[in-house]
Order: sequence, then C-alpha cells, then structure tokens
Amino acid sequence: MLTDIIPTKIRSTGIKTYSGNKSFFATHNFKKVKVYETFNDAQTKLRLYIDKHEIARYFPKVIGVEDKLIIEEFLIATGPVIKSDVIEFHNQLLNVPYTGMTWDYLDFIYNRVGLKKPNFNLPLRVNHNDLTKDNIFNVDGQIKIVDNEMLAMNDGWILNYLNSWNMLDNIIIPGVPIDKIWKVRRSWKK
Repeated sequence: MLTDIIPTKIRSTGIKTYSGNKSFFATHNFKKVKVYETFNDAQTKLRLYIDKHEIARYFPKVIGVEDKLIIEEFLIATGPVIKSDVIEFHNQLLNVPYTGMTWDYLDFIYNRVGLKKPNFNLPLRVNHNDLTKDNIFNVDGQIKIVDNEMLAMNDGWILNYLNSWNMLDNIIIPGVPIDKIWKVRRSWKK
C-alpha cells in the first residue's frame, strides 16, 4: 500500500507529469519510494527485464508493480558523476538484448506538437529517453539512472547526446536529421 503521496516536483498537474503519466514519491512498507506510471504493459515488462539483467546495477531496484505503476527504491546522490562512467553505462544500455518496440518516444514528441514522425530507419535499442544530468546520480561510487518513466525499447536513443548536455559521446548517423528532431523535441511548451 502506498501512503504519504507527494509529487516529485512542483507542477500544475500535481502527480501527473507533463507527458500525462503519474510520477510521485510515497511511503511503501515504511520506506520512501519513487513511483511512476508506464505508458503501456510492454514498457512495464521491459523495466522488470532490466531489473533482472546485469545492467540492473545502474538502476534503482524495483520493489513492486501495481497495474502500470512501478515502485522503485528511493535514491540520494552521494558523490560527483564522472563522464566516463556515464558513457560506459550508456554503451551497455544500448546493447541490452531485447526485442520489439515498447513505446515510441520519437512518435510521442512529434505527436505532441501536431506533427507526423518521419521514418528514420534507426535500429531499436533499450534507451532511457530522458538521460539528463538531473537523472544521473552517483550513489556510493555507482552510477544510478533515475526517473525511468520513459525507459523503453525504441529509436529515441539518437537524442541522448543532446539530452544529456554532452555527458555522452555524439553519435552521428548519416541521413538522420538530428538537429531537426531536436528542434521538434524542444518546440513543445509545457
């Protein structure tokens, strides 16, 4: 049972994020936890797969699932984030074996500004989709990735370099208009 529910940040939508899903802190079995809603069951299954995969060391432990709500351990950063550790994590994440699109982040960002997503012919990869500096912690010497609401298997990994504010190496794919995709991403007003 979840009690003491509070939003993860102050926003006019309360515990709903600007993407429309729930995200909040709560108490679960007398411990503070982070809770978030996935977009669909496929995304929930991927998060549970990640929790059992060797890459799980980079993520908060999943404590439970209630419908589309993922309950994760609450983490507090204890040290500085080192860029080479983030690059190592990201390279491992992009190579996690998984099959099938779980949630189309690029389609989501195009739709929210009234545009149709072009076909970029990018490979699908496991991807965080919100790998900003605020979502990368150092917890007792281990990189941890938080705010996993958008974790999915998709082609949105192409934006990770720009989203991370240069914490990652840039990946250039000939014929993929990364600047145009980023402009679409940045054009949405909350």
